[in-house]
Amino acid sequence: MKIKKTRFHKLDPLVRRYINQFGSGIHRSLLKDSIGDIDAVREYVPGDKRLDSVASLKAGRVMSRVYSPERSMTIFILLDTSQSQFYGSGNLKIDVGIAAGVYLACLAGSVSDKVGLLTFNQSIDRFCEPTIDEKEIISVLYSLKETVNSGTNWELAIKRALSLKLSNSLIVLISDFCFRIDDDFLGLLGQLSSGVNNSLIALALVDDNEWKLSDLPFQANFLDAESDGRGVLISPKKENISFREDLIKNLRRGRCEPLLININSSNFLMPLVKYFLRNTV
Repeated sequence: MKIKKTRFHKLDPLVRRYINQFGSGIHRSLLKDSIGDIDAVREYVPGDKRLDSVASLKAGRVMSRVYSPERSMTIFILLDTSQSQFYGSGNLKIDVGIAAGVYLACLAGSVSDKVGLLTFNQSIDRFCEPTIDEKEIISVLYSLKETVNSGTNWELAIKRALSLKLSNSLIVLISDFCFRIDDDFLGLLGQLSSGVNNSLIALALVDDNEWKLSDLPFQANFLDAESDGRGVLISPKKENISFREDLIKNLRRGRCEPLLININSSNFLMPLVKYFLRNTV
């Protein structure tokens, strides 16, 4: 099933609203607006995205700010497209995951940082090398389609990302984490975040509706949608609260900052926006 772009008619304005409301320079790489950080000012050429209004007024023509490539950052997105991401709540999980990816791509593109993308399920679905053309990444995000009975091969995905030898990068893992988080997984996360000037965050897509079984008078187990009868079982009656606490604790063990994204919230992007804001100096 191909995802129709018309499904995102409410998400596109939301992404633009956050970009416009909080500014394009809020993440750590993008503190490039002070005079001391400008490497050069030149006459505008097609493709320039940072205009210098003061220099333009003085020169009487449109001028652009230019920054050294060494000061640029790469945002690399790892998006889980396994079956559980398309399960329940009208596919809200994958919609929210894609919207978060579009937001990150727009944020990077607004200041000429690179953005890359790897989508994965039981295999690597789509892979885009880091590029300054954020429109390419957004186009790929909109073209994602559901794969039937697909699991989560996180090992393959993370090892592919490791092969890029990323540095000065913000790596964003987007998933509902409906798979077993063990030491091997956390070890690979630690390797991914250990690159020079790398940061790793996890957007954990949370659907409160999945936990309503905790209200039953008896203990009930449910299978992750992607497990096909073989996967991890969670006991909501006992673990409704501890599941999230354990997820946060375990991800931090992997040197990864967890952000819980409530897919049923109209402001689901706020935890991500707040992460950037609190890391702005």
